[in-house]
Amino acid sequence: MRKLLAATVALTALAALSACGQENSRREQAEMAPPPSPPPMVEGYVGGSDRMARSEANFAAVDGASPSDGGEPRTMEQMAEDGALLAYRYDVQMTLPTDSVRATMDAHVEACRAAGPSVCQLLNANISETGTDYVHASLRLRAEPGWLTSLRAGLSDDAEEAGGRITSSNVTAEDLTAAITDTQAMLAARIALRDRLMEILETQPGEMSDLLAVERQIADVQGQIDSRQSQLEMMRRRVEMSHLNLTYISQREVLRPSAFNPLGEAIQNFFGYASETLAFMIRLLGYLLPALVVLVPLGWLGLRWRRRRRARTQTQA
Repeated sequence: MRKLLAATVALTALAALSACGQENSRREQAEMAPPPSPPPMVEGYVGGSDRMARSEANFAAVDGASPSDGGEPRTMEQMAEDGALLAYRYDVQMTLPTDSVRATMDAHVEACRAAGPSVCQLLNANISETGTDYVHASLRLRAEPGWLTSLRAGLSDDAEEAGGRITSSNVTAEDLTAAITDTQAMLAARIALRDRLMEILETQPGEMSDLLAVERQIADVQGQIDSRQSQLEMMRRRVEMSHLNLTYISQREVLRPSAFNPLGEAIQNFFGYASETLAFMIRLLGYLLPALVVLVPLGWLGLRWRRRRRARTQTQA
């Protein structure tokens, strides 16, 4: 029982140290030279669960070797022979007439759909309008480098045919060589650890609690394998397919029709404003007329009384 637990702990620690050492050494080699080949695959055990068997097949597929067919697909190492494993992103902005923004974007969306999801994938497309003079649209695509190159080569012609032009173009590349190499090394180490734990579980006798502890550790290692496989597959897709971000902006006219809208509205509403002012004056007169009927006579009487009093004072003096 104690030997079983001790062997399990020792294998786990050894695998962790081995993975860390392989990661550091491969990272240094990736900075100085083309990435080396990943560690050899550990063959899967016999009699395991279907999930573990699928993990072996997925790892082989991610690594570029299909377990079911006899072809020779392109591996990461073959892709790295021409240079580093780079993930490219292209950003292009074009300025077009207002009426051509939607039609130009729809043409690019249709071209992507016609190529099929295995060649081009539509990630996002949106368009917004401000009044009738300004339109802003954006399109995000993920496609194979060859097809994307042909599309980018025709963007300038598309803009000119629509009466616009390309105003900015940018290319960004991210080097994933070290990340892919490290992930492959750690994945191979985890698969080897899982197989050794399975061998201990099948050959070493022990109590039920010890066997359950080993099975829990196997499940934990299997979860790490699945996570690494997902990361490796995601990075491989980023290398195999590039991203393109297209931005469409409508041209701003110096004298656009909307610039005269305030003047036209003022002329159209001239009589309305005049009638509203006249109506206000009539309402004001209606409010003041009753007060004037009372106040004017009282004011006249007060002024007359004051004059008489002043005349009487002068006579007495």
